[in-house]
Amino acid sequence: MKITARQLALLAAAVTWLPLAILSAMHVHAASSVDTSFWRDFALHGRCLITVPLLILADRLCVPRLWWIASHFTKAGLIGDLERFHAATATARRAFESRKALIVLAVAAWVAAVAITRSYPDASLPAWYRAVEGAGPYSAAGWWHLLVSLPVALLLAFVWLWRLCVWTRLLLRVARCRLQLVAAHPDRSGGLGFLGTSLSAFAPIAFGFSTIAASREAAVILGHRAVLSEHLYINVGFAVLCMVLIVLPLCAFTPVLMEGSRRGALAYSILAHQMGQEFERRWLKGGRGQVDTAALHETDFSATIDLYSIVAGARGLRLLPVSRNNILALLATLALPFAPVVLLLVPIEVIVSELRGLLF
Repeated sequence: MKITARQLALLAAAVTWLPLAILSAMHVHAASSVDTSFWRDFALHGRCLITVPLLILADRLCVPRLWWIASHFTKAGLIGDLERFHAATATARRAFESRKALIVLAVAAWVAAVAITRSYPDASLPAWYRAVEGAGPYSAAGWWHLLVSLPVALLLAFVWLWRLCVWTRLLLRVARCRLQLVAAHPDRSGGLGFLGTSLSAFAPIAFGFSTIAASREAAVILGHRAVLSEHLYINVGFAVLCMVLIVLPLCAFTPVLMEGSRRGALAYSILAHQMGQEFERRWLKGGRGQVDTAALHETDFSATIDLYSIVAGARGLRLLPVSRNNILALLATLALPFAPVVLLLVPIEVIVSELRGLLF
């Protein structure tokens, strides 16, 4: 029986989180102590219960949309070299599902998990992670986190970083397929405006990564520790890094758009100049500059206005095929996981009081 993405996401959440909950409870019972450090470790809960399932579900939410974007190049008649284009997409599809790459990434995730854990002094590890004195460096829950939970989370993060690299390479190859752009296209991207939807396609991954940082901040606040200004810089930098990783692949088309903008501006400027000369010869001959009321209904006026608006559009070609709305939507996705953190920093009573003050 084939397992679905939803079932796999639930299974991954159960495997990475449930044994930790059971083993940490057993650890507390064996130590005859009242330790709630596991339940207050919101960074762990956010990573296991939100980020891990979401990165698995993203396989069904993101990948089909990316291939739809790739197929739209041919549907829109943008490709001049179809043979190179089909070769590039076929290579990218194989790389997306490569088992060899998955094995390499799995090994890298396990090595990274061990390296990250060993980089922390034992005293700085949470209580549920540490073993009872004389019983070894880690508790059973700590070993499970080291060998299973953390490697799974890192593997999923590495898989999507790998896919971002493959997507970037695909767009770089597509940009060299003799694209047939239209400088006056209404999307102001020569006909490549549809690429902006790739930002929303990667939204689940952005949300999952942002949840890691937000859950860490929630753990700091609920641990009654002061939130340092450095944390703000780190979180903003992390959000900027996520945005750069998602937007950067679209820079593959910047050279093509720059060339299209230059050629389009020159070609349409010549056309506009010729149209303007013809218009002036007909309506401004003799320097009178006067027309009767009936002349206002002539097609020359509307045609000239339409042409000049097209020329203005060609001159305003974007150098990145993404709109402001695409960027704002991605920013909102990255900021959304931090909404609960803001509520923890500012009591709800204060927020309600301030809102009441705005209304009355």
